[in-house]
Amino acid sequence: MSSDDVHSSPPRARHPGVCRRPGVVAVYFAYRTLAAWILAGPLALLVGGLLGHFPGNDAALFEPGALVLSEVARLSTIAVAPLSFQLGTGAVLAAALGLLPLAVLIVALAHEGALHATFLAARVGRALGPLVLLWGIASVTQLVVAGFLLVAGGKLLVPLGLTEQAAGIAHAVLLGLALLVAAFIGAIHDLGRVVLLLDTSSLLDAIERSFRLLRAAPLTIVQPWLSRVGAGAVLLGLSFWLVPYLGLATPMSIGVSFVIHHGVLLVTVLLRASWLAAAIPRISPPDFRGTPENAFSPVDPP
Repeated sequence: MSSDDVHSSPPRARHPGVCRRPGVVAVYFAYRTLAAWILAGPLALLVGGLLGHFPGNDAALFEPGALVLSEVARLSTIAVAPLSFQLGTGAVLAAALGLLPLAVLIVALAHEGALHATFLAARVGRALGPLVLLWGIASVTQLVVAGFLLVAGGKLLVPLGLTEQAAGIAHAVLLGLALLVAAFIGAIHDLGRVVLLLDTSSLLDAIERSFRLLRAAPLTIVQPWLSRVGAGAVLLGLSFWLVPYLGLATPMSIGVSFVIHHGVLLVTVLLRASWLAAAIPRISPPDFRGTPENAFSPVDPP
């Protein structure tokens, strides 16, 4: 980094926090909301068209016996292939484009004071190529590892001769384990993002430093990550239980469901930003001159 860069850069934050960057967090939340609307739009239009003649519209999906839900699934079969392709492609594009607001969020959380657009553009632009490559590597790793766990675990369950109910519970536990492992790979991915955005590092160096941090101080990473993942999972579970319970038969219940879904999305964004704020000083601490004891990092030996 040049001396001009150093002088034009805002100071590093001693204690990164979500409350210090509400505007950037709001932009990230707005992007996540817009992406969710775009992805859910085709499916919502399809289901809405199929349910238009039912009294109560979407409320029929949650009736006991799931007869309407089964009929909608049967009628939707012809649209599964194109809709799946559209949703899959849209999700990949949304995740790729989401690297930009996420990178801005990480840089903003790591610095204090006013952030100029030129500084943000320089930091994000410098790391954009490695960020995309890291995202591709992490995504493929998540798919391979989670898929292997599901397939291998399913094969191990076959000879056990479990009842239908026990097999359902076992597969649900297996799915939860695969999702947890994939999420943990995502946490390591976040550490690599921090390194790429805050330090002058290559892609391989970012990956190596992330694993080195986990080996040197695993609890300082796992504890804040696991607490936030657990809170997010509980909120998602409550929302999926509460919305069918409320029903969607009246404008009031639809409005409440809308608020619940977007409230959960907002909280998950805040939890993600909070995790990043907790990870930043651990993997890339600020250089406090005159206090070398505070400059120690488990990533780099003193």
